[in-house]
Amino acid sequence: MSQDSLLFYSRRGARFGQLTRTLHRHFNVFLITTPDGIDDFRNRTIAAALVDSGGKDAAAGEVIARLRDLPNGGDIVIGLVRDTDTEVDGPDPGDARADTEFSGDLPVATMLSAFWSAYERRDSLAWNALDRDSRKALVTAKEAFDVMANLPSDPSDPAFARALFSTAATRLTQVANTPRTSLMLEQLRGHHNYTFSHSTKVAVLLSGFGAEIGLGPGEQRILAEAGLLHDTGKLQIPTEVLGKPAGLTDDEFEIMKTHASLGGDTLQELYPDMPEIAAAARHHHEKLDGSGYPDGLKGIEISEVALLAAVVDIFSALTDKRDYKEPMSAAKAFEIMRPLAGSHIDGRLLSEFESYVQDSWIVREAAAQRPLTPPDRTSPPRF
Repeated sequence: MSQDSLLFYSRRGARFGQLTRTLHRHFNVFLITTPDGIDDFRNRTIAAALVDSGGKDAAAGEVIARLRDLPNGGDIVIGLVRDTDTEVDGPDPGDARADTEFSGDLPVATMLSAFWSAYERRDSLAWNALDRDSRKALVTAKEAFDVMANLPSDPSDPAFARALFSTAATRLTQVANTPRTSLMLEQLRGHHNYTFSHSTKVAVLLSGFGAEIGLGPGEQRILAEAGLLHDTGKLQIPTEVLGKPAGLTDDEFEIMKTHASLGGDTLQELYPDMPEIAAAARHHHEKLDGSGYPDGLKGIEISEVALLAAVVDIFSALTDKRDYKEPMSAAKAFEIMRPLAGSHIDGRLLSEFESYVQDSWIVREAAAQRPLTPPDRTSPPRF
């Protein structure tokens, strides 16, 4: 479910065709054959890199040093594909250090296993800075996402997937209205897998917003679960479309739009007794004036959970850090969203959500590290 960017440096790319094809299922992969090619990525966030040390004039050490010299070079997870008895040439061994090394003669599955272990280690170390409840919520959500990633091709145990997402949603609601929330969201911003981090952020904000407008724990958990799953359909979008940073063609955009109906259909089968979950996935891109997709719904035809999800999804997308853009401030995001009220998104919900995000009681209590007591609200919406 990742849209992260990975550089694969090799002067003999044909040898690693199967490895490259597998990586394309998880990353937006860029193949480079010269150290100078790294300079083209100075204005882009690279999450990971594989460096082949074999072949004539491989210059693997120089490549790793140049990767470390990128603006986010210290955060790049680098795997060195080393031939047996091959020395890695470079300006200095300390500058040419990879996070993991493995032989290019190993089976693809073994190479990927070694790489994934190093790739996920950085997030695990960052999450150690969180309190126990926040860390458990994120770890459980990640486990659930890993299961969901296999559902389109392996629907063998949907009950297990449901149980995992329910557990993750419950844990997320427990920290969504505490001073710990801002730190957890900050850790998500740095997570490699964008779809996971975006969906988890939407879940946290939806749950917290639900508490703000007076919903009970059960409804907050439904919102959190809907947020986690609202972009499930992107599992079935080709990586070359999903990972394209900007400027989709008309045809590519039509393909991207199908994620809403694909996700809705998947979740309708997985959650036949909870239509709110499927509605959030299918209708979070519907607009009040009927110009949205996939069904062109208008006004009251759109469920309240989908209206809530639409507001939070747009806010999260604007304030997310991506490999091609820095995160936007909350104030700037709301400046962009306000003109959409009434035609695209619900103005009342937007106003209340903006108050929730910017309300001084959240900032004050978070700074003081005191338990939060949400304001008392009457007549909460039901869905």
